[in-house]
Amino acid sequence: METALILSYLMLIYVLCRAFFYKDVVQPLVLFVVPVTLGLILYSVYFQNRWPVSDAAFKAYDVGLVSFVLGVSLYHMIGRQKYNVNQLDEMEWFKQVRVVPALVYLFGVWQTISAIRYLKNMGMFGSDLRDYFVTHPDDFPFGVVYGKCFLIFGGVFFLIKSFEDRWTVTRALVVFSAFALSITVSLYTQARTDVMMSVIPLIVVVSVCRVKDAKLSVAGIYGLFVIGLSYAVKYVLDFIEKSRFETQQVEFFSAGNQMFQYIGLPITAFDQWIVQPGREATTNGWGMIEFVDKVARMIDIKVPQTSFAPLGTFNVYSYLRDPYMAWGTLGLSVVMILAGILAAIIYYRAYAFKSYALIFYAVFANSIFMSFFSWQMANMVNVYALVFVGLIWFENKVRENNVGKI
Repeated sequence: METALILSYLMLIYVLCRAFFYKDVVQPLVLFVVPVTLGLILYSVYFQNRWPVSDAAFKAYDVGLVSFVLGVSLYHMIGRQKYNVNQLDEMEWFKQVRVVPALVYLFGVWQTISAIRYLKNMGMFGSDLRDYFVTHPDDFPFGVVYGKCFLIFGGVFFLIKSFEDRWTVTRALVVFSAFALSITVSLYTQARTDVMMSVIPLIVVVSVCRVKDAKLSVAGIYGLFVIGLSYAVKYVLDFIEKSRFETQQVEFFSAGNQMFQYIGLPITAFDQWIVQPGREATTNGWGMIEFVDKVARMIDIKVPQTSFAPLGTFNVYSYLRDPYMAWGTLGLSVVMILAGILAAIIYYRAYAFKSYALIFYAVFANSIFMSFFSWQMANMVNVYALVFVGLIWFENKVRENNVGKI
């Protein structure tokens, strides 16, 4: 415990100093290290005496944390390249793309409004609705589960385009409606973590497009915007908590704080339900890539179970569960090194060009941030985001090859 806690403090101090120095709160190290290390710190302060954790779980924690930092650092030191592509040329073509983003945005609006109507007509509210949503996700229409993602994709595109080109009333309405509707559907599904899917992309785009190269005074203004947004998110999360659990007000800095529990307790569930029962390297790679698991189930291939805590008990295992169950501690290290390298590649290209890669990174950043909660770096949202970027690239190529015809 002591080694893991010291490592957490050192990593946290390092990335916070780095974030302040570079005026960059959305680089992969910050998004991963801050919530993960904060989780262990909160555990040591509020929950350690009640829920002790084994040395094996702390070892997995250390391995995962160090491996991701190593992967990002390796690419930063020896793999980062100076992009020779003309940034202005890429942005000029990016500005001309309009058909695919508009269609995806409209599809997202349609799916999200349909999802809200569906949830309203279910006649199920609070914790009952959320429990059913978690235990029977396949019973819900596509729009309820993924509709808001397409809304966010469109919102991110038009937000980047507005920053790099110009703001118009139409673009402002599109951006505002995209993020407002996506948060609204999260309120109906009672999904607190889904709220971050709407917030993190917004923060990423603002930071990369406006803060990183800005003067300190301008960065400070956007910093106040992020602080205000954080308070708004806290209000939304509190509203969802009261709707689900009807809990009474508790002191913010206490073990009863639900937010602290979701950040600080995953290591206890990981230890209790994964490490201690000896489930290391038992799934043979299943559970790592959601798309592969879905295809396997469609063709009646049995996918091993990865969730074990009974309904009503704490069942959040952090990102450690899936790679640890897939390939053990050594495999966890390899996976997180590769994840760190991939995150760094996407981030540096996103910052260099502020176009296609930034769209994907804005979405992928949420998966990095949510590592304290679960393994999300290979989920279906990122697959859909990659398809969206591919379609934009395709429209760009069509326009590039038909200049003056379209």
